[in-house]
Amino acid sequence: MQLATASTLKGLGKAPAPEFEADAKRYASEQTDIRAEAEKLEKERDAKSNEADELMHRHHAYANAVALIQVAIALGAVAALTRMRLVWFGSVLLGLIGLVLFLLPTLR
Repeated sequence: MQLATASTLKGLGKAPAPEFEADAKRYASEQTDIRAEAEKLEKERDAKSNEADELMHRHHAYANAVALIQVAIALGAVAALTRMRLVWFGSVLLGLIGLVLFLLPTLR
């Protein structure tokens, strides 16, 4: 508001009050401080965003592994009820694949 008043006074050919120019200099120095702080916070935000992306990628890998292990458990139950050895081998195979997929994100 004061800056608008100062520019209006200059446009009318009148000298603005000295406090207007002092305030303008103070605002300019505050603006650089605020900009520096904002850039620092933006860098922190970007780092947190990258970390969140990595954690989400790891989460999806774990979710896929857990899904395979759950299917293996279900097949194991079917194999136990039907006493079919082939289904049991399929259950063991899926369980091992799920275990490997579960360990991969941990080893990275």
